[in-house]
Amino acid sequence: MRFPSKENICAVVITYNPAHVLLEEIESIIQQVAEVIIVDNGSSDKSILNLVSGKFPAVQIIRNSENAGIAAALNKGIDAAINKSHSWILQLDQDSVPEHDLVNELCRCIAMFNNENLAMAGCNYYINGKAHPYVSDQHYKKVMTLITSGSLLSAEAYQKNGGYREDFFIDAVDFEYSLRLKKAGFHSIITTKPLLHHSIGSIRTVNFGLFKLQSTNHSSLRRYYRARNTMLLTRKYFSTFPMWIIKYNFFLFVSSLLILLLEKDKVSKIKAIFKGLKEGITQK
Repeated sequence: MRFPSKENICAVVITYNPAHVLLEEIESIIQQVAEVIIVDNGSSDKSILNLVSGKFPAVQIIRNSENAGIAAALNKGIDAAINKSHSWILQLDQDSVPEHDLVNELCRCIAMFNNENLAMAGCNYYINGKAHPYVSDQHYKKVMTLITSGSLLSAEAYQKNGGYREDFFIDAVDFEYSLRLKKAGFHSIITTKPLLHHSIGSIRTVNFGLFKLQSTNHSSLRRYYRARNTMLLTRKYFSTFPMWIIKYNFFLFVSSLLILLLEKDKVSKIKAIFKGLKEGITQK
């Protein structure tokens, strides 16, 4: 395994109608890697991308004519990075702002882990300003799955295991890939230090006395893919990773209840979930 360093890492950023925070993200990451590639998924509003082109002319922008989904965009960006002989790919969402030492910390943890079957190293992160807890007395810990954003992916592991499942489109794309890597004998690790500012949905919080409930307010389309892809994951990986699959299905159940309690447009979202469940169970 070739260890990562600034000289052999390419950042791949996926965008779709990005906000102004993308400029801050590129400003931070361009100092930490050899090259940055943006794959835009058919944005109708190109104003921010035009600002990026003007401020960072070295950044390559691949423009898809339509929204092909996060998986297809990732595959296109990773393939472009590998074609340019990069050994590692730093994967980023459009609204994930990295700390200045993100890449150095990821490289340090990979060197400490020192295993030729390491496929991905992700980072602990802040979710909407709050640090996500990964308790460990080490700088890193082994994990079953990683979110895509903020993770370093080995080009060698990607070539051996294939790309992301494009039929998943958006939800659970990263989890399916993590489980596939694990099943093939590859490892994933995560830093215990939070190194990325990440946002998830449009969080709504409601207080019920001593209890606080939160929901992400994702669209009906996202709810459909979450339900459908959960069923596809269950069918493919339950026999290998039963406890993980049970836990993931439980989260789907809880999130569905939270829609009824906290969100607007309940009927269309619940219908989308049932449609996703049906198609995930019956799809061949």
